[in-house]
Amino acid sequence: MGKQMRRVLVLSMLAAVSAMALAASAHAADEVKILGSSALATGLTASITQEGSGALVVPALSIEIVCESATGTGTIISGPAATASATVLFEKCEVFAINAKQELGELLPCHVINESGNLHVDAKGTGKVVLNAAKEAFLLAEGFPFATVKFLSGTGCPLPLKTEVKGQAVFKLVTGNGSEVLEPLIQSSETIQKALGAGDKLLYGINEAFVKGSAKTRLLGETHKNCTFGYL
Repeated sequence: MGKQMRRVLVLSMLAAVSAMALAASAHAADEVKILGSSALATGLTASITQEGSGALVVPALSIEIVCESATGTGTIISGPAATASATVLFEKCEVFAINAKQELGELLPCHVINESGNLHVDAKGTGKVVLNAAKEAFLLAEGFPFATVKFLSGTGCPLPLKTEVKGQAVFKLVTGNGSEVLEPLIQSSETIQKALGAGDKLLYGINEAFVKGSAKTRLLGETHKNCTFGYL
C-alpha cells in the first residue's frame, strides 16, 4: 500500500512547526499526497509522540527545560504547499542548570505552569517541509510565539517568571526521507538547528535556543492510520 504513495507530509514535535523566509540553500516540497491518490492530502491529521525525554536548551542562560513526554496532533493546511499546523502538550517539565562540562547539573526550583495553572506547557505552530542542497528533508517550524513558559512564583526560581519561545525551529527527517515507514522519525539538536542557515533562529526570550530530542509521527483516521508514508 505504501509503495503507491507519491508525495508526503511530515508533521513535527514542537515543537513544534513555516518558514516565512527560507535559507538560500533550501527549497520547499511540491505537494502532499497519500497513497498515490489524485486528491491532495489537505485536512488529514497525524499524531506526534516524543521519543523518551526532550529538552529546550538555552546555552546563554546555562539551562535545559527537560520534559519527560510530549504528545500532539498535526493537520495538513495545504497539500499543494506541503504545509501543516500542530499543537503539542509537553508534560512533566523540569529546569536544570548546565554545568561547565555541558552536562545536566542542579535541578532549579522552577515549576513550569500553563495558563490554567497546570504543571505543563502547551505549544503550537506551523511547519513546512524543505530540502537542503544535499536533498536531505527538514521540517521548518515557526511560531510567534510557539509557547509562553511560565514558572510558579514564590519558589525561588532565578529565571524570569514569564518568557516567550518564538522564531523558527529546525527538525531533520531521520526516516521516511526517500522511503516509506509507518512512523517517520524527526529529530532536532543544536547542529540540526543550524543546518539550513543562520536565519533560522529559535529564541527563548532574547536568547538563542534549540530543541534536543526526537519524535515519531503517524497518520490518523480510519482510512490512513496504518499507512506508511515519508518524504519522497
